[in-house]
Amino acid sequence: MITTLQQCLEREADLIEAFIAALADETLALLDRKANEALIKAAQTKEALAHDLVELNRLRDEIQARMGLPEGHDGTEQAVAQFPELAQLWDRLLRLTKVARDKNEHNGILVRSSLQYTEQSLDALHNITLKVNRSQTYTAQGRSGQAGYGIRSIVAR
Repeated sequence: MITTLQQCLEREADLIEAFIAALADETLALLDRKANEALIKAAQTKEALAHDLVELNRLRDEIQARMGLPEGHDGTEQAVAQFPELAQLWDRLLRLTKVARDKNEHNGILVRSSLQYTEQSLDALHNITLKVNRSQTYTAQGRSGQAGYGIRSIVAR
């Protein structure tokens, strides 16, 4: 049973390392405003890895239950207390989890900053278009905007 738990913890640590790599890719894509495809790929990779991690957590809970231990962090702590050979692996997993959490929070800040920048840019463009004299603009039909945008000119017959 201990070997199964150990293998599960090793797989979790490996997945978290892959998750950290996906977060690094996501960071690069967020910093490069032209890297839309890279950002989409990084997000998809991150989502798939997160799904796998959830499944491994569920498996770890099942293993711990079979060992007579509680689920989650507390159960793993008890397993480590009973089986000291798990301590180094558990410490690695906890360190990697913290790195992943910090990188994910950092990327969240980048996303919020990018969104704010985009919203401010759109607001600025909107304000500019409101200030432009309509006689300097043209409709989709190529006519002068003097009559007002979207308003038909009155023609005497």
